[in-house]
Amino acid sequence: MSVPVRMTYQEVDEVPMQSTGNVVALKTGETIDISLILANESKRPETLLVHRVEGVYVLVAEGFKNLYVMYPSKDETAGVDPVPLLSTATEPKLRPGVASRCTLLTYKGAKGAEQKLYIGSGGATSPTDCPDKKEISGT
Repeated sequence: MSVPVRMTYQEVDEVPMQSTGNVVALKTGETIDISLILANESKRPETLLVHRVEGVYVLVAEGFKNLYVMYPSKDETAGVDPVPLLSTATEPKLRPGVASRCTLLTYKGAKGAEQKLYIGSGGATSPTDCPDKKEISGT
């Protein structure tokens, strides 16, 4: 029997990347292998932003073309879903959102215009509001 753990952390990890290696260590002691993400992005960022929201990890970095949602699998691995961004992320920031059931990604897109993307439980995304807001407010 297994029980889903839908933990959300109030703080976003800003993980400095080493020049080699593909495993990053979070402040909580957890480690994440980001080999697939680095291969998909074709670049190694200086800093990786990581936020755990409702049991999934949300990852993004300066210069990424995608935001990544990592979720637990049945074995010791994790699934990874890329979420295409409207443009390459410049100055990305992750912030806990509505009642901590979401995280908000803001970044500068094409021509410096601010872009927003809300990420909720299960990796659901919306450009306008927290996907889980109705669940919280009962509306």
